[in-house]
Amino acid sequence: MTIIDKYQDKVYFVSINGFDSFELGKQIVEENGFIGIKLHAGKNHPMLVDYNVQYYPTYYLISPEGKLIYKPVDYYQKELNNVLKYLD
Repeated sequence: MTIIDKYQDKVYFVSINGFDSFELGKQIVEENGFIGIKLHAGKNHPMLVDYNVQYYPTYYLISPEGKLIYKPVDYYQKELNNVLKYLD
């Protein structure tokens, strides 16, 4: 069972390309098999600044009201698992 299969009724997975190049972001998504909704913002998009995105991928858990519930300290798989525990 994949993460999307397990949590599809509780969460949306959104990947946001923070690179200036749309094509580079698309290539990275395809090479790494990112799941869910994929968007392009560019490196200076206000949302990336507001959430202080420093590296990719970065995982956040945001409530339906837009409140930041969880921000990991790094991008390893263990951090994604820490985010997902809030959904169980």
